[in-house]
Amino acid sequence: MRDLRLPTWLVYLLAVFPLWFLLMGRASPDQVLWAAIAGPISLLLVRRILVSRSRTGLLRLARQAIGIALAFVFLFVPDAVRSTLDMAHRILRPVIPMQPGVVAIPIPFEGTLDLLVLLLHVTLTPGQFVVDYDLQKGILYVHAIDASDPDRIRSGVQEIHRKTRRLTG
Repeated sequence: MRDLRLPTWLVYLLAVFPLWFLLMGRASPDQVLWAAIAGPISLLLVRRILVSRSRTGLLRLARQAIGIALAFVFLFVPDAVRSTLDMAHRILRPVIPMQPGVVAIPIPFEGTLDLLVLLLHVTLTPGQFVVDYDLQKGILYVHAIDASDPDRIRSGVQEIHRKTRRLTG
């Protein structure tokens, strides 16, 4: 089967339309008009990020979208619940020793999607957030509320990265 390739700007506009309706909560005729106006205007704002002459394969795009959805459901949601319960426990019983700190985690990034999915996962999980990243060196700097075992944090984030990459391709 041949992978139909579309210009990146068109893929962007096709993604903005449903997102607009999702955020607005309805798909009325006036919202269609606003989406038709907001899409191209926002395209002007992100045109430097999008390579205008590049093309995106629809099959690859669909595989990545499905992979991101699966990563969200099976990787992020359980992590978020587990860390939220841990944070609630720490708040209710503040005598638990906490050793906050920043941990450098070596991660070979394959591209911006790879980086984005991992950054969102780590940042949206309570108890951790991304302080900085270095794409050239492949290092992610994560602040953790309990950095007493940096190797555990490193291996946890690296494992999430491996699983996410497997799902998103």
